[in-house]
Amino acid sequence: MTGIVRGFEVTKNRDGTKNILMLKVEISGPDDVQSVEYMSHAGDDHIPPIDSIVIVLQAGKAWKIAIASNEGNNFDSSLNEGERKLYAPGGAYIKLLDDGKIELNGNTDFAVAFNDLKAGFDQFRVDYNAHFHTETGTVTTVPTVFSIASIDSAKVAGVKLP
Repeated sequence: MTGIVRGFEVTKNRDGTKNILMLKVEISGPDDVQSVEYMSHAGDDHIPPIDSIVIVLQAGKAWKIAIASNEGNNFDSSLNEGERKLYAPGGAYIKLLDDGKIELNGNTDFAVAFNDLKAGFDQFRVDYNAHFHTETGTVTTVPTVFSIASIDSAKVAGVKLP
């Protein structure tokens, strides 16, 4: 059977040892909202959005579980076989592609190891500012205009890499 998610609560399992997600699911109509434990794939913790559709299985006389959910006609037709897209209702998404690439919210820019790049750039700036200019004969001068260039504004704090 299918149902519509109307709410949720994170609570403890029957033994009180692990967190579980309990959905409030409308089964046969607005007056039939039941508590249903949600079981997603291993390694894929998420809360189905309100109003999404879930498949509900009877797992005993008094125990029902929801095993899948969707948001209606929201499937990404650009995915190839074996690829996966994880997304949040607000628009953020991660695509795991079959060629080993990962896309975060699109594919128009690249992630970098910012700390390594910053260290190299900062050393370049120090070396640039310390260099001497040779003029006629043996007279040398220090630059009168020093670089204050920085790459700090290029850092994307919301993306972390190992």
